[in-house]
Amino acid sequence: MYSSLAWLEATAPSVWLRESPSLWAFPFVLILHTVGMGFLAGTNVAMDLRVVGFAPKIPLSLVEKFFLVMKISFVVNAASGVLLLIAYPTKALTNPLFYVKLLLIAAGLV
Repeated sequence: MYSSLAWLEATAPSVWLRESPSLWAFPFVLILHTVGMGFLAGTNVAMDLRVVGFAPKIPLSLVEKFFLVMKISFVVNAASGVLLLIAYPTKALTNPLFYVKLLLIAAGLV
């Protein structure tokens, strides 16, 4: 498995993300991923709380506007997650917990 991932670690985007001293490389991608998760989880919690009865005076139709934020956040997380994977493919793809994480994300989407 390691040898099959060596080509990915040697690509220009992978090397740049891992080794660039620029703040636009790995730190920026990691910040995007973290902020995306915050927006995704935060809007999801707000919607869930409204559905179970908190803030009953707020109409559910207003809460539906959170879906756009959630969709954008998911796209940001997916894109930044792929970039983080490209930066360290051997580390991620040889870790069994990474696959558990992907399964949980897929289950959440379903």
